[in-house]
Amino acid sequence: MPETIKQYLDPDKPVHIIFVGAGAVGCFYASRLHHPSKNIHVSLIARSNYKALLGNGVKLQTHSFGNYTFTPHAVFPNVAAAASAPVQQWDYVIVTTKALPDRGDDSALIAPLIGPNSCIVLIQNGVGVEAPYRTRFPSTPIISAVTVVSAEQISLGVIRQNRWTRIHLGPYSNSASFDTSTPVTKDREAPSATPK
Repeated sequence: MPETIKQYLDPDKPVHIIFVGAGAVGCFYASRLHHPSKNIHVSLIARSNYKALLGNGVKLQTHSFGNYTFTPHAVFPNVAAAASAPVQQWDYVIVTTKALPDRGDDSALIAPLIGPNSCIVLIQNGVGVEAPYRTRFPSTPIISAVTVVSAEQISLGVIRQNRWTRIHLGPYSNSASFDTSTPVTKDREAPSATPK
């Protein structure tokens, strides 16, 4: 059995999740995943709201789950601080920043957080945001998500969910399991999606 699976079968081994992006979307989903009593610990990397989140946690006013306060396991002002945290490994690195490929490379930003058994989860706007991550991390599992969330940060550290929320997740593949070195021609059929 692979080590990555074994570690999740051990209820005494903590699962560490880091959200890169602590706006409305990041804080909402982080609050739903954080379950310290089940050894699931969620931390945040925040920018403009760092001090508010560090001092008061995240206050959520939600249509679906009522009002509550989410106290993250840790709050960091930047990736470097999170990378030097006393965590054996970030099991899940969840990116909830706005995808702005013309302004920067988020895959480079998260590189210090990725360990040998990490999984990257992308909850970003846009289509095709996965390619830079696959290029930089060819053997790291990537999960891509599409979400419809009516949430906003109404003040620093206060998130309001106005209506229902939906998220769809799936593994990202760039067809790495198919032989793409030989072009498809009349004499060669396209590869089958079903292994033989």
